[in-house]
Amino acid sequence: MAMLLTITTTHQPATDLGYLLYKNPAGTQAFNLPLGYNLEADMVGDGYLFSRLRRLADPALRAPLAALSGDPTSMRTCEAEITDIGRAVFEGRENFVKLNGIDDWVLGVHLDSTIGKVWYRQDVELVPARRSA
Repeated sequence: MAMLLTITTTHQPATDLGYLLYKNPAGTQAFNLPLGYNLEADMVGDGYLFSRLRRLADPALRAPLAALSGDPTSMRTCEAEITDIGRAVFEGRENFVKLNGIDDWVLGVHLDSTIGKVWYRQDVELVPARRSA
């Protein structure tokens, strides 16, 4: 089975994947990946999860949820510690989006708190966030 995946980026600095595009944006990258029907497989890799952790610990946030020490670009030498705000979010006393806002793409969905494009889970349903007046 052959599949074509096209990825483009306009974000600078580039991420690891963006770096490949930056090196040769017109070039084709070929990867041999085995595909199957393992529905139990974890489709979220370490690199993706590490990038999400780095975003939650970004010192540019008004309220970072974690603090990183060591080399923040290396999973092997970076250490993370939850902040007081992070603990409050974990315990449900605070809301990350209300504290920091959000402008992110997750699994093809654009979450943007500046225009009210944010959804929350309420029991078993997803409901749109109420815009504050």
